[in-house]
Amino acid sequence: MNRLCGKKILLASGPTCAPLDAVRYIANRSTGRLGSAIAYELHRRGAELIHLAGENSFTSQQLHPGEDLSHIRVERFVTVEDLKDKLRRHLQEDSIAAVLMAAAVLDYVPAEPICGKKSSQDGEWIIRLKRGEKLIEHIRVWAPQVYLVGFKLETNITLEEMTARAIDLMDRSGAALVLANRLEEIENENHVGYLIERFADSKECAVSPPLQTREEIAERLADRLSECLSQQKAGEE
Repeated sequence: MNRLCGKKILLASGPTCAPLDAVRYIANRSTGRLGSAIAYELHRRGAELIHLAGENSFTSQQLHPGEDLSHIRVERFVTVEDLKDKLRRHLQEDSIAAVLMAAAVLDYVPAEPICGKKSSQDGEWIIRLKRGEKLIEHIRVWAPQVYLVGFKLETNITLEEMTARAIDLMDRSGAALVLANRLEEIENENHVGYLIERFADSKECAVSPPLQTREEIAERLADRLSECLSQQKAGEE
């Protein structure tokens, strides 16, 4: 039985941008490939996807041309504020069963973006950054019952340290599950990730064996999402 059939899932992936002036911006290096692999796997299992995709990031339609992917609705975003508005609107207006926050939301944004264009004749341009919003921390405010999956990218840390940071993300956001990975373990078709999950009513957590590719991550995540949404529905009944 396909337990994701008909479930409406909101997935955000890809980079965010923040303007420096009217023509320049800062961004990050996210490609959206992992999110697109997850969207494709969830679609394959019958879910209805709203895929919020960063500007120029990959989508399932691009990676699987010619296939009928009519159950994946793609909406593009550019800035953090743009993504925030789309997340809030869908969570308030649609019956969303789960949110997967794979988007790379900027941790720092320009404190004082310039109106108009900064002159290229100036000798230097000193830019001050401020902490950006943690959009994942708003999701349970907008939709308290939604099943929330967080994503955590780190670099040059141990698995123990990465697990601790994933647990911190769960504590702050109310996420039930986190996909954690390290930048140095992402290269071409290889994309190592770990599913980290907190046991109910406990501070203990489970860490999956290393998942080696985007497709393997997508399959394992879809399995767990299917199980958890089924348990959630049974509990409500």
